[in-house]
Amino acid sequence: KSKASEAKPEKQPQKQKAASNQPTQYLRVPLDRLDSLVGLVGEMVVNRSTFSQRLNDFADRIEEMNSSLNRLRGVASDVETRYSVDALKTGKLRKSGFGVNRIKGNLPGEDEGDEELDSLEFDRYTDFHLLARSLSEATNDIAVISSELRNLHGDFDSLINRQQRFNRDAQSSLMHVRMVPVGNIANRLDRTIRSVSNKLGKKVDLEISGENTEIDKTVLEEITDPLLHLIRNAMDHGIETPAERLSAGKSERSKLRIEALNQGTQVTIRVVDDGRGIDAEKIRLKAVERGLIAEDKVLTKEETHGLIFTPGFSTADSLTDVSGRGVGMDVVREAVLRLKGTIQVDSVIGVGSTFTIHLPTTLAVSNALLVESSGHKFAIPMQSVQQIMRLDPAAVTKVGAHPMINLGDRMLLLKDLANHMEVRSDMEKFEDAKALLLLRTGDDEVAVTIDVIDGGQDIVVKTLGDHLVHVPGYLGATVSGDGTVIPILDPADLCGQESSTTKNNAMRRRSDATPKIHRKTAMVIDDSLSVRRVTTNLLRSFGWEVIDAKDGVEALEKLAVADTPPDVFLCDMEMPRMDGLELVSRIRSQEEFRSTPVVMVTSRAGEKHRKLAREAGANEHVVKPFNDENLMNLIEQMVTEHRELVGV
Repeated sequence: KSKASEAKPEKQPQKQKAASNQPTQYLRVPLDRLDSLVGLVGEMVVNRSTFSQRLNDFADRIEEMNSSLNRLRGVASDVETRYSVDALKTGKLRKSGFGVNRIKGNLPGEDEGDEELDSLEFDRYTDFHLLARSLSEATNDIAVISSELRNLHGDFDSLINRQQRFNRDAQSSLMHVRMVPVGNIANRLDRTIRSVSNKLGKKVDLEISGENTEIDKTVLEEITDPLLHLIRNAMDHGIETPAERLSAGKSERSKLRIEALNQGTQVTIRVVDDGRGIDAEKIRLKAVERGLIAEDKVLTKEETHGLIFTPGFSTADSLTDVSGRGVGMDVVREAVLRLKGTIQVDSVIGVGSTFTIHLPTTLAVSNALLVESSGHKFAIPMQSVQQIMRLDPAAVTKVGAHPMINLGDRMLLLKDLANHMEVRSDMEKFEDAKALLLLRTGDDEVAVTIDVIDGGQDIVVKTLGDHLVHVPGYLGATVSGDGTVIPILDPADLCGQESSTTKNNAMRRRSDATPKIHRKTAMVIDDSLSVRRVTTNLLRSFGWEVIDAKDGVEALEKLAVADTPPDVFLCDMEMPRMDGLELVSRIRSQEEFRSTPVVMVTSRAGEKHRKLAREAGANEHVVKPFNDENLMNLIEQMVTEHRELVGV
């Protein structure tokens, strides 16, 4: 027996070791079954939300009952202490009732007159006293029930919090099952590049960063073909042949980089090449040839790039089977819009092009912040909310006609949610201390004022349907516990990343209102992204082409490769790496820009700063916040005088 008992402990670790060495087992499950499970988890979240709301109603009823109980206690106390004592003093002995109500003279020596007892010798109880006693007992019973209900509510609250954790864990596990790394399509991308390279005789190296970035399997499948189309288009139209690259001073082998980055509610995918870039003039001429725009139509750089997404638009001289076989970039845009995403284009002649795709997190269940503005409820994805604070009206200023808020280390564009969503038509007022949300999507930030914050909640994302799929500003909708439909806002829209639909509408409105003037270019240099955006939008609304830079170093880099020299510089004074004074001195040292107008746009209004700006070479000094009309009149006048001086 002793040997057998000693042998058993030795076998057990061996079994555990053998079990741990067993390979992980896998099970192939159809995707529709996972979708069904995700739907069930979503319904569980909605049901938990409904139960939580009913539990809150239950707590309110308990509080109401406690208030009524307190009033009832007061009434019972008054009845007992005031009316009951008076009744005992004046009441008569009951002829019939409960207990002893009369002392009869049965004892020897007791005569008839001693039959009644004095009120001090014997308490007299009436029917009224019995009712008062019953009222007091009922009050105590209700108090006990109220205490038990309160304890029961606490138990329910603990259970529902536990259920919420279970739901969240189940949701997270299911979503993780659906997520796959972007690197899963690396082989398809590599095969496409090798095939197209051999066919076109070009040498291209593929670089993929963020291969481990996870994305929903359905989203990855739907975006793969558009990515392949972008790659073929870049290799056919953007990347030069080895001989052309050598003559341009580039390496014989070109680089095509695919970047994937998870940014909260969005997955950002960039396709970057180091080719010849997008020829804006060629696109404009092709658009004029096809009758898309008038010959004298003035377009901004962004509007020109937007033309490549027109159905059937192509700058190719002949149709090939490499980049679309005659199918334009509109198929890429449509695929991105179906996923409720956005696509942006950035290109520099001779340097290369970048296509940036922002795809929202289209998971069935997510966490959102519920807010109210002007009586309307909205849901904002929680991942985009960076900070919740109280608005300080003293920190609000204006850059032109656009409200901004100073947060110490940066200036952000300030929006009122009700005005932005067009549910209120009055002017934006920031005098009151409202709640303030700091939202961030990708590299963009914005400050949004709201009226009420209802708190965070797990929500089920419902699609808006085919009839509302092109409505900008919304990711979908959710249903609250009481059945109310709450729209889910798109943080990218709030941060200024407009959808293609919004851009096209804005382009049409701007083209109708923009006077037909000669093409002019301005360079805006400011370390504040919000100030750059506001100033850039102002200039573009008047038909200007704009080159923006975040500091002096970037300005000189962009100036060296700019296809059109700026007609005017709008420069901030205080910037990192290279400030405005040094930048203006560098600009004036170049023969080409020795007399080009320079406007120093800064918050420094002192005479010392004005003198330093003049000595550096600035023509004018404008103090923030500036007036839009005055600034544009000043720029127009300076550019007109400069063109007359140089004979342009």
